Amino acid sequence: MKIIILGAGQVGGSLAEHLASEANDITVVDTDGERLRDLGDRLDIRTVQGRGSLPTVLRQAGADDADMLVAVTNSDETNMVACQVAHTLFHTPTKIARVREAAYLTRSELFDNEAIPVDVLISPEQVVTNYINAPDPASGRLAGDRLRRRQSPIGGGQGVLRRPAGGPATAPVA
Repeated sequence: MKIIILGAGQVGGSLAEHLASEANDITVVDTDGERLRDLGDRLDIRTVQGRGSLPTVLRQAGADDADMLVAVTNSDETNMVACQVAHTLFHTPTKIARVREAAYLTRSELFDNEAIPVDVLISPEQVVTNYINAPDPASGRLAGDRLRRRQSPIGGGQGVLRRPAGGPATAPVA
C-alpha cells in the first residue's frame, strides 16, 4: 500500500516505523529536515521536506497514486487542509487526520466529502475523555474511578475514532 504520512514527530515517526516494517511504500513529509534525515537513515522510506498541505509538496510525495494520506502534524488546520487537497486534486481514497481541537470535533457537518473529506479522525484527548466518562459494564463505575484506584490502564491502547458515514468521529476503533 502506498501511504503518505504528514508529520515526522513522535506520532508520524512511529507510524512510519510500523507501516514500513509491513512492506508498505511509505513517504513522510515534514518541514524539519533533520527529523526527516533521522527517519530516512533508520527506515526504508522516502522523505519530502515541505509543507504537507501544499499541492506541489503532496505531488512530490506521490499523492497522484497514493492509497492513503495520514495527516498527523501538530496543526489541526494543516491536517484538515491536506485531506481536502488530497481529496480534491488527487482523489486519494483514504484520508486520516489528527484533529485535537474540540471546536472542530463538535461540528459534525465539517467532516464529510462535501465539506472537509476526512475518513478517519484521530483525537487522543477525546478518546481519553470518552474512556474516563464511560461506565464499566461489569461494575457500573466510571473508568475515572478505576483509574484513581489503579485497577485499569487507560484506553486499552485505543486512540482512533472512526467517522460513521455522514457524521463526526464518535466510536473508538479496537
